[in-house]
Amino acid sequence: MVCVTALAGVPAFVRQAFGERTLRYANHAAMLDIDAIEDQDCFIPHSILTTYMDEVLAEPHCVLGNQVTVGASIGIALAPKDGCDPEALMKNADLALYSSKNSGRSTYAFCP
Repeated sequence: MVCVTALAGVPAFVRQAFGERTLRYANHAAMLDIDAIEDQDCFIPHSILTTYMDEVLAEPHCVLGNQVTVGASIGIALAPKDGCDPEALMKNADLALYSSKNSGRSTYAFCP
């Protein structure tokens, strides 16, 4: 589960960087309006967050007049299982990121 407070500002960033349409598509794909809950004290499943991010990145974007599509590999570390302090969590998320990249591009992996 992901604490929603960790997503504070994400919808505004997506709206500004990628546009309202991309934000709507991401919310629809994740079946969740992150705008509506970003100030709530609750948790959402990792799968919803990864679906949201996949949808944001899947939309083609115009960069310097060229249409580009971006992908991402994501590494996920969970507290307290993978560490309790920021350094341990970042280290383990980095290990998960390498695992994700080795599994193929544009995917996610949990800490091994």
